Amino acid sequence: MSVRFSPETCSLLVSVQRPEDVLNALAKSALADGFEEKPEFHITILSGLPAERVSPALVDGCGQAISRANGVVPDFKLVRNAVWRIRNPKVVEGQSYERESIVVAVQSRYVTGLYTQLAQYTDLPLRQPFPHITLYTKGDEPFASRGIGIETWDAFMGLPFEPYGKESMSGLLN
Repeated sequence: MSVRFSPETCSLLVSVQRPEDVLNALAKSALADGFEEKPEFHITILSGLPAERVSPALVDGCGQAISRANGVVPDFKLVRNAVWRIRNPKVVEGQSYERESIVVAVQSRYVTGLYTQLAQYTDLPLRQPFPHITLYTKGDEPFASRGIGIETWDAFMGLPFEPYGKESMSGLLN
């Protein structure tokens, strides 16, 4: 487990181990639907702040929150009946690139605590993130393998999504 901040992308990420059981349960249908397994897995704590809003306080706060969090074993659990297929095209310079992801929602006191610490060390009005792990992606390159960038619950609710793999997930998650 590691926590990292990237000033270039304004993202704070918690790396997690490959969720074997969920990936194995979904592999057959996901691969048949044209998805590819993500090469790495993480929970995004903070992402996508406009560059003009990144202040020294944010960078300092991230550093302090990461220092406190490193070495702490996360307590996240995957949420039963919370695996979704999400569609979210990426538009760059007027060109639309199709993307889809299969994600699983996550519950974690660790992530919530880290987010709370980060908010305390910054002067920004941070919104609660949508805690999830992206499992599979597909779509037009070069953006498909990056996931679809769900930053908040509001952003998630604004996307077209549907339950995915319910029959293969029965009884698997907490």
